[in-house]
Amino acid sequence: SGYVSGDTLSNAEVNARMAESLGIPRSRITLFENNKDTHDEAVSISRHLKGKEVALVSSATHLPRAMALYQGQGLNAMPAPTDYTAKQSQVPQPLYSYLPKGRYLMYSEAAIHEWIGVWWARLRGQVNE
Repeated sequence: SGYVSGDTLSNAEVNARMAESLGIPRSRITLFENNKDTHDEAVSISRHLKGKEVALVSSATHLPRAMALYQGQGLNAMPAPTDYTAKQSQVPQPLYSYLPKGRYLMYSEAAIHEWIGVWWARLRGQVNE
C-alpha cells in the first residue's frame, strides 16, 4: 500500500518491486495505491483481508495509530514494527551525548505528527482508544 506523493512510483509499487526481487511472484501481490491516509488504507485493505491472518508492517512510531485504525475496521492484524528510532545502550554514554542535536527535531516531529493523528482519528470516530 502507499500513495503516490510527488514521486513517479507509489510506495505500493516500490514495495511490490522489492517483494518481487525477494522472490514473491507479482501474481500474489495486490497494490493499494489510491489511499491518501492511513484510515482510507485501513478501509480498503480490510475489505480484502477481513477474517484472514495478516501482519501490519509499519514504522514503530506509526504502528500504534495504524493498529487502532485497522482494528476499527474489524481487521485483526499482528503488529510488525520496523524503522525503530530508539535503541537501548548497555554502555555508559559520554556527557556530550546528552547535548541537543538537530536530528532529534525529526523524532519530535514524528511523535507530534502521530499524537495529532491519534487525536484527529478519535475526533472523527475512527478509533475507540
